[in-house]
Amino acid sequence: MFGAVREYKVQPGKADEVAEKVRAEFLPMIEKAPGFVGYSLAAVGPDGVVTTSTFETRQQAEDSVKMASDWVNENLASLMTGPPRVTTGEIVVRHVVEGVNPTHGALRRFEGNPAKEAQNLQRIRESLLPLLSASPGFASYLVLIEDGRARGLTLSAFADQTSAEATGERAMAWVNDNIEDVELTEVVTGEIKIRHMRATAATH
Repeated sequence: MFGAVREYKVQPGKADEVAEKVRAEFLPMIEKAPGFVGYSLAAVGPDGVVTTSTFETRQQAEDSVKMASDWVNENLASLMTGPPRVTTGEIVVRHVVEGVNPTHGALRRFEGNPAKEAQNLQRIRESLLPLLSASPGFASYLVLIEDGRARGLTLSAFADQTSAEATGERAMAWVNDNIEDVELTEVVTGEIKIRHMRATAATH
């Protein structure tokens, strides 16, 4: 599975307008794209919007970047203040809890040692995911590794801000104790405005 994360800067106070236009016009397009698994949009601060598209193959994820770029240029250019930051790569860990409607999420960027990647991912699957799954309000977690690079990002989602903050602290403590040769370089939190998954992908 592969993903594309796009981080936009918009006119201050316009994130809700962007989200509504995306919901009404872009979401019906992208969910019909070949290999579509999921899409989300979060508002970050007064002028940030982060979208995530998940697809079955690398090419499909890359095609979604062009689809989004073309649509944004045609429909939202007046609300944008610059080009998006785009991150693509393989989703090497993904866990989604069915029936939880998340409202808050966090994006964490990291850089790591390729020699430790397999070991760290195994620890995440065997230890961190059970910790997250047992946490109140947990909705989803994924790890994306950037193409050809020893860095990537994690995306987590929760039912409410309280759950997001409390579990985030526990997860970071776990990371500090269990993950080797990884440096956290950036943390972004926001309010999830759109989250849509293909029905067969919800329980993956």
